[in-house]
Amino acid sequence: MTVEVEKSEGKVLVDVEGVAPCCMTLEASEAIDLAQQLIAVAITVEPPAGAGATPRTIRERR
Repeated sequence: MTVEVEKSEGKVLVDVEGVAPCCMTLEASEAIDLAQQLIAVAITVEPPAGAGATPRTIRERR
């Protein structure tokens, strides 16, 4: 999965390419809320057995 985030005309644009591509245009407050939710869940996720503890960055996965 690849994710691109950029700003345009006071909005945050999120483009996700994966199994089902998705595009979102968010107000700043919505983008902050989404980021907080992602962080809250991400810090509770444990890597699968045998996986390294350090998550790879988006660039490393490409």
